Amino acid sequence: MSLADDVGWTWSLDETKALISVWSDEQILLKMEQTYRNKHVYSEISERLKDLGVKRTWKQCQNKIKALKWRYRETLRNPSSSRPCPFFSELHEFLAAMPDMPESKETDDEEDNGLPLSSLRLLVPPLRLVSAALWQVVQQRDTMDYGLVEEFVTTVLEMIPDLMSYREKVQLIMGLRAQLVLELCRSDCSADPETVQPHLSRMRSCIITHREKEIDTEVEASESNFLELIQTLLDDPIEREHFFQDVFPEEFGPMYDAALQTLMWEFLIRLEKLLPTPTFQQVGAIWEEPIVSTLADFELLLYC
Repeated sequence: MSLADDVGWTWSLDETKALISVWSDEQILLKMEQTYRNKHVYSEISERLKDLGVKRTWKQCQNKIKALKWRYRETLRNPSSSRPCPFFSELHEFLAAMPDMPESKETDDEEDNGLPLSSLRLLVPPLRLVSAALWQVVQQRDTMDYGLVEEFVTTVLEMIPDLMSYREKVQLIMGLRAQLVLELCRSDCSADPETVQPHLSRMRSCIITHREKEIDTEVEASESNFLELIQTLLDDPIEREHFFQDVFPEEFGPMYDAALQTLMWEFLIRLEKLLPTPTFQQVGAIWEEPIVSTLADFELLLYC
């Protein structure tokens, strides 16, 4: 499957309504709630859409549903928004009664043989567990979660500024945030200045925060060109459709993803080397008093 097939083009109004009608089916909702690894659920949604004349891959369905959920929650938090989700009423009919399932529950694996998070927390140090989760997000191109990845990267780089060079920092942080912004611009219900502007502001803040003594003209030009592109996508629906169908797969396709993954890999490897996991003797030496004094304390340590 080509990247163009994977990212798809802008969803039309009728396609989005068809997706919502399939998604809101009780059987689909039940499967999404009960299944830990639910690639096959999105595949079923894709098959049902074909019966309605809509050809979309399971990954496109997953990304669109994530975008709709995100926009629905934003409108729920801010009802007075100047551009609320146009499908809010339809979504509210079934999402309002559902528990707020964390996105991390959704994965692409077909096999259901992974260890539960509670077990992983006992076996894997927290930093390594977070690093693995972030790496999986970037590997799977879950662009709607790139904001969380960028926030973690930014926080670490603020504490350890020498972990990466200025150019590497900006390329990684802006690269992650840019993909999220483009994903928002692809959807009619989130392609508006009010939704996009906070992400652009974070990109500007990144450049200013990590800027060295001399201004990097290449970085400044890259940001300027991206801002101009986003403004065009927001103002011109026809140009936006052309961009995502013809330009996006080339300029933000496999080579872009590979470069972003390389930067993320370097970031995680350097972080892991800088913060080695202490041995149990070293951990025990941190406390003057015994770490676990009673069986109750031990149980608390295991399940906290």
